[in-house]
Formats: sequence, structure tokens, C-alpha cells
Amino acid sequence: MFGVSILLIALTASLPDREAPILRASTPKSLNDFGQCFVRAQEQQSHPWAFVPTPIGGTFSNAGADGVTAPYWVRIREARPFNEVRLFAARSSNDSGSLVEAVNRCR
Repeated sequence: MFGVSILLIALTASLPDREAPILRASTPKSLNDFGQCFVRAQEQQSHPWAFVPTPIGGTFSNAGADGVTAPYWVRIREARPFNEVRLFAARSSNDSGSLVEAVNRCR
């Protein structure tokens, strides 16, 4: 369902954990349900995306895509009863508002 690239894995791993997310939220939706909604939102706006799964969730990002100068990371951590969602992006990015809106709509 989701494409994975070695470059994206490396770029995702390089995001500093101490960097503060611009959005912290939770969702009762499964990773799959949230992911389908988020991917649909990205594709409707013709924005690139990729997904890197982890044992406890995964990360959506546009890092490494052609023309991306301000990448984002949406980290999902599966937990019960609510999954944790964190959006990392430059607040000054042109896409930060639409990313916050997409995450909020999909959660």
C-alpha cells in the first residue's frame, strides 16, 4: 500500500527528536484509517508523500521528493485507546497550514 525508499528512511531517521512538533494530537482511528485519509488529502493537493512503517506505527513524509525544500514528518505511534500523532514541519513553510488541517481532519 505505501511505498518506501532508502532515502526516506535515512531522512526520517535524521529528524532530531528534540525538535518540537508543530502539532500534537491523538486519534482513536487505526493507523490504516488515518493513513488512508492523510494520503487522500496529500494526493488531492498533488503533494508528494511516502510512508515508513515502524514496529509501533510509522512516519509519513515528503522528505527526499523532487522540489521539496521544507519537508514534513507526521509520526504515528500506536497506543491504546488512542494513537499519538505528531506533525513536524517548519512553521514558515507554505504547506504547514494545510498539513495541520489534513492531520486534524483525518484524526
